[in-house]
Amino acid sequence: MFRLLLLPVVCGVVLSPLKGRNKPQCGSTHPDGRAVGNFSDGRNDRCYSVVTPADAPRPMPVVFWFHGAKGNAKDCGVSGPGSEMGALAVKYGFALVCGEGVQGIFGPGGQWDIPNIITDTTGTPCKPEDSTEIVYFNEILKSLSAHPEHYDVNRLYFSGCSMGAGMSQYLGVCTKKSAPSAVSAFATHSTGLKIKNDGLMWRPDNHQPQYFWSECPRCKYYPQKVVKYDDPVGLKACVFDNKQDPDDKDPFFYKSSVQLAEAWEAVGNRVETHWGQGGHCEFESFDAVVQCLDDGTGELTRKLLRLAEK
Repeated sequence: MFRLLLLPVVCGVVLSPLKGRNKPQCGSTHPDGRAVGNFSDGRNDRCYSVVTPADAPRPMPVVFWFHGAKGNAKDCGVSGPGSEMGALAVKYGFALVCGEGVQGIFGPGGQWDIPNIITDTTGTPCKPEDSTEIVYFNEILKSLSAHPEHYDVNRLYFSGCSMGAGMSQYLGVCTKKSAPSAVSAFATHSTGLKIKNDGLMWRPDNHQPQYFWSECPRCKYYPQKVVKYDDPVGLKACVFDNKQDPDDKDPFFYKSSVQLAEAWEAVGNRVETHWGQGGHCEFESFDAVVQCLDDGTGELTRKLLRLAEK
């Protein structure tokens, strides 16, 4: 049974300071889409968007999609870098949940509150006091769990591009800590692993913007500390990127993705890589993302399997 990550009393948690007031943008013009709001991460009002295919077998596994920096969940599964995921949710029969980063708090548009101090000593910090995103994600899970006839929170998959790929890793490994059997894979595009002094150019750290991510005096990794997962399910990394990301002169995002794949494999975890031609968050195939997450189990493609059996 899935166990939520929430601490007993969220109001007593000391959260990282966030300046400003969030203005949620969630929504969807998808025929099976809707926005869900009216909850807090302890600092800001938050929301998420969800596509719940009408004719999919119930209860459905849940695939999370996280946008990149400056993005939102305004038109989940219809427009933007994750637009094809809505059609794939209908095709294969899974629920698509689009998370939304806080708007205008860390800078223009939506960005994610990923911890910056991640070291060999700290590991990946996953407590509510470490990030408002833990509180936010718990609220999403509570909302989905209120409808067990529709959503199976024992089958969770994570995906995203750019900073959203950082969130896919961060929440993927944090959820794995709490419920190992519920999480078997995460997918990334255009952001992999940043390691201190690796020479990769990067965007500024949201918490200490005078440094790049992983480069502050107490920092070492972004967005996670890679470790081995020995449980029966394991944790597969589906690593996607383009060799010219963000450009062919200095493809530092692509190099970070290679670095993630190599680190993941080095500790004995399973990894599947897809290297394409193109720039930042330019997917060659979203279907390949779903197939990688599914990993041949049929968990995410069961609608087609059931149709084939008829």
